[in-house]
Parts: sequence; C-alpha cells; structure tokens
Amino acid sequence: MREFAQLADSFLQLTTIIRLHLHFLGRPKTEFDPDGTATPTLRILNVNSDKNFTQEINLLSDTDGPFKWVLGGFYMSNDAGQSPGRTTGTTQFGGNGYTDDFNNVTLESWSGFVEGTYALGESTNVT
Repeated sequence: MREFAQLADSFLQLTTIIRLHLHFLGRPKTEFDPDGTATPTLRILNVNSDKNFTQEINLLSDTDGPFKWVLGGFYMSNDAGQSPGRTTGTTQFGGNGYTDDFNNVTLESWSGFVEGTYALGESTNVT
C-alpha cells in the first residue's frame, strides 16, 4: 500500500488539475396569443423549467519531455420540462375550459477521455 501511495504522490507532482463546474436553474414563462385578434380565441401559457449541472475534471501532464497527455472525465445531469403548458380560449371546450400539458425530460451523461501527443521536433507532433 505504501508503494501505491508513493506512486500516486509522484504522479500528482507531474500533473496539473483543472476542474470546471456549471450549475443552471431557469424557469422561463411565455404567454402569447397566436391568432393575434382581440377576441380570446386561443391563449397559450408555457411555464418551463430547466435544471442543469455539469462537472469536468482534467489532469494534464506537467513535464518537460516530448510526451504530453490529458486524462479527464465529464458528468452532466439535466432535468427539464413544462408544468403546465396551458391552452385556454373560446375554441377550448366552448370557452369554458382549458387543457394542460405536463412533460419532463431527464438526462444523465458520463464520459471519459484521454489524449497523448508526442513531439517529433519543433513543428511536428503525433497525437
């Protein structure tokens, strides 16, 4: 176990760690009259939600040698929807009702990546 700890410590001394983070929460609301008349023939109200979280971490080689590398991972979680999307107006149930649309979409994504580049000279690299 001690050898592993020494190896990990040596590895981390040769790297630079970059961490990126984003969190977004939005609740936009849109109300509109698609027929554009003075009569309330049709009215639509959309209340949307969007919750997004991303996290990325990169380990970059930090050596003077010809071989450079990047090792990283990415995570994303998203939850979006409409609650409700309401349609009202005289064309809905004789002007005496409404319809509501509820929907939700969730997404979770994981990825990992690695890239290496070897310098063959000042202007030539192999990736």
